[in-house]
Amino acid sequence: MNRSLLLGLAGAVAVVVLFLVFRSNGNDSSSTTTASTAPATTTTTTAAAKQTVIAIAVRKARPVGGIKHAQVKQGEQVALVVTSPDTTDEVHLHGYDLHSDIENGNARINFKATIAGRFEAELESHGVQILDLEVTP
Repeated sequence: MNRSLLLGLAGAVAVVVLFLVFRSNGNDSSSTTTASTAPATTTTTTAAAKQTVIAIAVRKARPVGGIKHAQVKQGEQVALVVTSPDTTDEVHLHGYDLHSDIENGNARINFKATIAGRFEAELESHGVQILDLEVTP
């Protein structure tokens, strides 16, 4: 075979392998996504209970900084807080089947992480994933 053809073929294989290694769980409908370097979660302690807050900013129907990645322990109280001054949509946490409309620039879903696994939250009407949540046992 021609050496340049072999190099081209090797390059194509490398691109496919890298794509498979670095892609999300396959449910992301956006064409390009970058992981955020900002912390996706904060833990707020109150006298009543400990709660993990996952804050996501959305602009033009896209998560600022890319899809947030968060991990919580099964049994934790969690608040998913989405802020967006320019997007009207419903936030849907799949697997838990929880929904909240973005009203006045904010949506909040409070829940107890009772189901272990990986879950995504998306802007339902736009079909855009905004969160990759892992609940560990």
